[in-house]
Amino acid sequence: MKEHIRVLIVLTICARLYFAVQNSYLHPDEHFQNFSIINSILHPNTAAAGDIPWEFQGPSPARSLIPLYLVYYPLFWYSPATITPIQQLYLVRLMFCFVSWIVVDYSMIRLASSSTRKNLTWLALSYTSYITWTYQSHTFSNSIETWVLCGCLMVIDSIKTQMENYQFVKSQQKSQDIKEESPLKIDNNYGKLSVLAVLVVFGMFNRITFAAFLVLPGIIYLGKFFFQYKKFLSLMVFIMVCGLTIAGFGYGDTILFEHFHPGYQQLQYNFQYQHHKFIIPPLNNLIYNSEYTNLAKHGIHSRITHLFINLPQMLGPLYLICIVNFKNYFQFARINFQYLKNWATNTPNHSLLKQMQTNEQYQDIMNLNVVYLTIVSGMSILSLVPHQELRFIVCLQPLFLKIMDFEFLHEQFVTKTEKADDNKKENTFFMITSKSKTLVRNILWVWYVYNAILGTLMGVFHQGGVITALDHLREQYSSNNGTIGSVQVWWRTYSPPTWLLGDAKPVIVLKYDDLVPVDGTTEHDDNLRVLLEYDYLAVSNSTVVVDVMGMDIDKLYRLLDRIVQTVTTGAKDVQLVAPVGSMDGKFTEFYKNSRRQFQWHEVWGDFWHIDMDHLEPGQYRPGIGVYSIV
Repeated sequence: MKEHIRVLIVLTICARLYFAVQNSYLHPDEHFQNFSIINSILHPNTAAAGDIPWEFQGPSPARSLIPLYLVYYPLFWYSPATITPIQQLYLVRLMFCFVSWIVVDYSMIRLASSSTRKNLTWLALSYTSYITWTYQSHTFSNSIETWVLCGCLMVIDSIKTQMENYQFVKSQQKSQDIKEESPLKIDNNYGKLSVLAVLVVFGMFNRITFAAFLVLPGIIYLGKFFFQYKKFLSLMVFIMVCGLTIAGFGYGDTILFEHFHPGYQQLQYNFQYQHHKFIIPPLNNLIYNSEYTNLAKHGIHSRITHLFINLPQMLGPLYLICIVNFKNYFQFARINFQYLKNWATNTPNHSLLKQMQTNEQYQDIMNLNVVYLTIVSGMSILSLVPHQELRFIVCLQPLFLKIMDFEFLHEQFVTKTEKADDNKKENTFFMITSKSKTLVRNILWVWYVYNAILGTLMGVFHQGGVITALDHLREQYSSNNGTIGSVQVWWRTYSPPTWLLGDAKPVIVLKYDDLVPVDGTTEHDDNLRVLLEYDYLAVSNSTVVVDVMGMDIDKLYRLLDRIVQTVTTGAKDVQLVAPVGSMDGKFTEFYKNSRRQFQWHEVWGDFWHIDMDHLEPGQYRPGIGVYSIV
């Protein structure tokens, strides 16, 4: 390994560990779909009921508890009592970082048995990707999806390789007229298929869209294994293990929801067998998301968002390289299809197939066919769903980097050699010249700079002050032993994950909603009146968190006025948490031009915070502050 590669890997390993313990906050789901649920199970008396996401509420839960208990719960259960919530967050992120490191690296290096040069290329690109530094170490279900997908692809690729080796040996025996001493057999792969079945079911219980990535590789290679090689018993084993795993996970979810769910008597069961009832959350999720009106509640995107917005954001300058690589792949796929079509009509073009099989580029692409098929399958099916976010395709990031090939940038030469029959045979090869070497080096430098900028933005600054502000508020109110309550108004931030406030006192969460349906009409109103009429002194020593999101400034002032008038006895502190830029700009400007019965001053601040959802002229200053309202 060259010295500069060693230095690069060491530096990026340090960067990977550094970003894993930073406070950036990429999306609410990295807290609310896991930590908030676990916190409500471990601390039911103090956890905020308002922080339970919709997937875990209602009579038909749409997310499974099984992945939470298998991945997150052990770290919470065995952690010492003295550990703080933010330390718990760092611990889980480091666990995600190391598991991703081991599983993804091992599987990508083993996948398709690539050459050392190609593996080093993948390492250099993967280790310097901001997706690896941030999304893969943050506590998303999409990060878990990456691990499971890599495991599934290793199993499918090993079966693919076994079939290819079988075909090669058979063809050698046939061409050399070798008599078989014993019939050549292909293994039944009961163990591999059982592992694959468990991984597939776990992946679907983690995220129902997981199956989208395995449709094409499963149909082409598993279908070939089961039917062309007549491995019907292996198919039965695979189906049986899938069924047993679904039944086990479904029964486990049923037990957990009956104990965890606040209104389990009203649960709607998907299946019932004798006295046993089963909840299948992935099925409920599929039914829910099949309704366009339900997807509209979470945001409707163009169906080309993944392809033309999310993928360029993930790959940066390598997006164009990826397009060329796929152009080559589809060219070879078209030739393969044409050969199969001719073969089906009894007019196979064997010379065309032989010419392709001697093409080094074709061999490289076909070795990675499982990877290509997974990408095509996932991107195609997920693009049909009109709700598309970058994190939905981060599990494909290692696969996109695996297929990156810069060979087409090198100088291409064609040589012609004379054969005995006077026919000329053309050989195409690539040579790395100083010009092509400089071009590749420049592309990589742009890649490094791009990821350094995005890594700093998304891994350090993005909503990073929300986490530290919660930790500050936890320390502040833990110091008074829970004798004084508080009202926290969060403005222009992501929803605060209140599990980071600890379990010292009860937490009540109120959320502003400007999409409340008006009865009998198609119009919407907000719930500001509910927030204005709420009794903030109902529970004296509680923490009331009011998440007003991007509420208009005039409504925010009305709400703060009301809260200050209500909390006049000093029994609770009133604090506003907001970006510094918004406070210096719109908040201060409105305050000067209005008569209000409160004053405010900053009591704590954190520079490492950027609010990208409310950037306005003159409000670009980074940072977040906690402001006392009196």
